[in-house]
Amino acid sequence: MPNYDFINKETGEITEVMMSMHDLDKYKEDHPELERYFGNQVPNHIYGKPKQSDGFKDVMSKIQKHIPLQTFHDSHKCQLKSVRLPLKTTADLLKQ
Repeated sequence: MPNYDFINKETGEITEVMMSMHDLDKYKEDHPELERYFGNQVPNHIYGKPKQSDGFKDVMSKIQKHIPLQTFHDSHKCQLKSVRLPLKTTADLLKQ
C-alpha cells in the first residue's frame, strides 16, 4: 500500500498515512483540515547531462587510442572514416 503525506492547514504538522488508493478519497472527505503534501518526495529523475564516471572515461580513452580515426562526440554519436584496421575485440583492447 502506498504512503500519503498530509499537512494540517492550521498547525502545519505533516502526517504520513498508509492506505489504499481506494480509501484516499474517503480519508480526504473525513479530514477536511488536511491536504496532500508533496514536499517529502524524493526525485528519481536526473535533470541535465549526467556526469560520466572515471572508469567509463578510461575505457573510452583506451578505445580511442586503438582506433585513431574514430571521433567520439559528447552526444554519443560517432563519425567513422573508412580505413582498414586489424580486427581486435573489445576484450583485447581493454587488456592493453
